[in-house]
Amino acid sequence: MPPRLLARVNDLLLGLLREPLKADWPGITVGTLIPARMTYPFVLARRAGGASIDPRFLDQALVDVQVWARTDSDAEDISEAARVLLVQAWRSQTVVPSVGSISRFRDQAAPDLLPGDEVPNGIYRYQATYELAVRPAL
Repeated sequence: MPPRLLARVNDLLLGLLREPLKADWPGITVGTLIPARMTYPFVLARRAGGASIDPRFLDQALVDVQVWARTDSDAEDISEAARVLLVQAWRSQTVVPSVGSISRFRDQAAPDLLPGDEVPNGIYRYQATYELAVRPAL
């Protein structure tokens, strides 16, 4: 298999979000796909689009972060915590080993409540979209 030029954005998101969110919300699940049976709270963090700026070393990813929780305040707090973690990773140039780092962060849509018919009663869903410039690990 030929070597990758660009970082796996989903792996970067999991590396930056999973353990810190679990430390503050025991029992939280962070993934890149919606499971067949969702437990709460649940964070979906994944690439939703974008294109490379330079295919040799810089990717521009549009990232979707959604949170489902049993209370509005938990869903909002977890959404904001994920946002803070991504901003901190960008500002400190945190490298996820063998994956990469964020070289630029920009809000596309701040965390916001998404009510809808597909969300079960008593569950709150927040969504945010970010634009990340991502560099692979050296």
